[in-house]
Amino acid sequence: MVALAASVAVNAADWYFVYGGNDWKVDESTQLKPTDKPDVYELKNYPVVTDTEKGGVNYQITNADWSVMYGWCAEADGNDVAGNTYKLGHVGNAWINCEDGTYDITFNAADETILFTLVEAGGLDPVDPAADKWYFVYDGNSWTVDETTELKPDGEGLFKLSNYSIAVPEGTDGINFQITNSTWSKTYGWAENDDDTVGATIPLGATGNAWVTCATGSYDIVFDHTNSTVKFTGYDSTGVNNVEAAADAAPEYYTLTGVKVAAPAAAGIYIVRRGNKTSKVIVK
Repeated sequence: MVALAASVAVNAADWYFVYGGNDWKVDESTQLKPTDKPDVYELKNYPVVTDTEKGGVNYQITNADWSVMYGWCAEADGNDVAGNTYKLGHVGNAWINCEDGTYDITFNAADETILFTLVEAGGLDPVDPAADKWYFVYDGNSWTVDETTELKPDGEGLFKLSNYSIAVPEGTDGINFQITNSTWSKTYGWAENDDDTVGATIPLGATGNAWVTCATGSYDIVFDHTNSTVKFTGYDSTGVNNVEAAADAAPEYYTLTGVKVAAPAAAGIYIVRRGNKTSKVIVK
């Protein structure tokens, strides 16, 4: 995301409304046109199809080359409803609570605000998030959405990425990640939980990145779209499925680079896995 100074020079005809429903396209069909008011732009009678699970859409206002983008602003929380003037910021996607329908979308570049005015409700085909493809993305795969990170359908509402290699950064005991659809219009991240370890069912929410405590290795990753959860099941170095074990299971030792060792033989930090629990030990 581009960090901006307090004042941004704007191009008088260079703003676009983009979201998953229009494939984040920057073209004539999504362009907000200048009005007779300075720094005010409008996209009239524009069809908006909402996320049926949450009753709204993630979106951005961007210029033609994506060098200036407007999204979420903490100051505007609670005011993100169609019919209200909403303050925009420069972090991630903005959100609007709205129903399916056509809208007049008014962007004030000087005040960095937006207003959705409902013209006509309904009449649009709803979006079915479960029909989309889902992907597991994190730093180790450069947040790449492609066939290598796709979770395949694995039963009603379930999607699975099998035997996927995860590299845990040195000095940490897990990774940040998201589950996203193909257009990034719907992402799953952090939700409050009591257990974020391998083998646990981890709830997902719509804020930021989720976390899993894990060691470097290969995992089955199962995303439950119906219940908004994810579960990681670990593999050992031979690729044989590691059955979830009790807390008193025999320890397995790994170096920080993911190499399995019989036992710590030299001073350093090691990853210890007992069943579905992982922890670190320091050997002096």
